[in-house]
Amino acid sequence: MSAPLLLTPLPLRQQNIDDQMSKIQDEGDQLTDTYNANYDRYLEEYTNTLVEVYTMKASMA
Repeated sequence: MSAPLLLTPLPLRQQNIDDQMSKIQDEGDQLTDTYNANYDRYLEEYTNTLVEVYTMKASMA
């Protein structure tokens, strides 16, 4: 069983805070990487669709 927070030595509390902040930063970085990868894929698919539509319109003209 862990000691109550108020009885935990200050350096240990600081280490716990640092660990949690690091974990939050890592999770934020992972979310950013996932978002960027999904956005890049979406943008590529959207651009390819626009090119196909433009090509079809040009061939029908």
